[in-house]
Amino acid sequence: IWVTEIGWNSSRGAMNSPWCLQQVVVSEHEQAEYLTSGFDVLFRDVLNHAVEKVFWYQFMDVGMTGLCKWSSPERVYDAWYGLYRGDKVTPKPLQCAFRSYPEPCPKS
Repeated sequence: IWVTEIGWNSSRGAMNSPWCLQQVVVSEHEQAEYLTSGFDVLFRDVLNHAVEKVFWYQFMDVGMTGLCKWSSPERVYDAWYGLYRGDKVTPKPLQCAFRSYPEPCPKS
């Protein structure tokens, strides 16, 4: 089994976080914790270790589009799922969790 997209929106606490999604967004630190927990379930707990690969969605944050305009073709869904912030160089805690899994991130 390949899991081709998994991710959590880390816009909780951001200045322009979408108000309509507050119940389903997480902080950057929670996003990293969820990756570790999710990977544990997928790689260790799925029957007969059936999961072969997991692809994280997505490489970098892409910013905000269409704040809560559900009827618009633009959506907020792609906002803060990235391993890196929108500048493409600043890693989020998630990047370390992804890179070092199954080991914990080194302490800085």
